[in-house]
Amino acid sequence: MVDNGCKWRDLPADFLVPWRTVHATFTRWWQDGDLYALHNDLREQVRIADGREPEPSAGIIDSQSLRAAETVAATSRGYDAAKKVQGTKRHVIVDTLSLLLVVIVTAASIQDRDADHPHGTTTRTIRSSQINLTISLYTGSKSS
Repeated sequence: MVDNGCKWRDLPADFLVPWRTVHATFTRWWQDGDLYALHNDLREQVRIADGREPEPSAGIIDSQSLRAAETVAATSRGYDAAKKVQGTKRHVIVDTLSLLLVVIVTAASIQDRDADHPHGTTTRTIRSSQINLTISLYTGSKSS
């Protein structure tokens, strides 16, 4: 599961459901947004069990530059001069319990403060209120 995503055909032979059924269900959940809803519900339950509000009020941001394989399109790659890496950069935002909020993937040349710009970014958000939190943390401005 770690290298190149989930290999559906490598599910155990004695798995209760055929791999095609698992793949079709995952694909449907992904396209319908059900996977995000499930993630949100589970995160909220963990926060409530810990005595927190369901929605986070703060986030922690970190980024990591990754070398890109030759199969990665040149338009989505960049050079991170600080790390001396040609590739992509993933910006991960978690709440104060280390629960995932947002992942943004950019060219490695994009600075953290500029990662909220739409040019060359792929954004996966959990809730629209959190993207406001994300942008305000990156730019240093107050969220509305």
